[in-house]
Amino acid sequence: DIGTGGGFPGLAVALVTPGRMVLVEPRRRRADFLSLCIARLGIGDRVTVEARKIESVKGTAQIISARAVASLQNLLRAASHCATTDTRWLLPRGRLDQDELAALREQWRFMFHVEQSVTSPESSIVVLDKVSAR
Repeated sequence: DIGTGGGFPGLAVALVTPGRMVLVEPRRRRADFLSLCIARLGIGDRVTVEARKIESVKGTAQIISARAVASLQNLLRAASHCATTDTRWLLPRGRLDQDELAALREQWRFMFHVEQSVTSPESSIVVLDKVSAR
């Protein structure tokens, strides 16, 4: 989860899923808070915090999530080194901006669909698959 902030959705997802998870949060104070939560919740064996910008994180992920971090274009540019073409991107957004998607298609190949948010009728989750640079 890129830009985890205070832990949502990353920490919440980590509590309900059994797999390994990395929470990326460059702000030290928030990263320390997340580390404390992970320790107190007893999930440190599978959940870690990277207290750095996504550009410095190594390794790849099966799923990448990021809520309100950057434009889709900037997010893919910054985090694509952490993905393979099999990575699924789950990107909660406000209103879906068709111009933003069109601009994204100029530099990236991908398949996508949009899920309606269950928490806000004006929000959506952009799901990207098979992402690769043009």
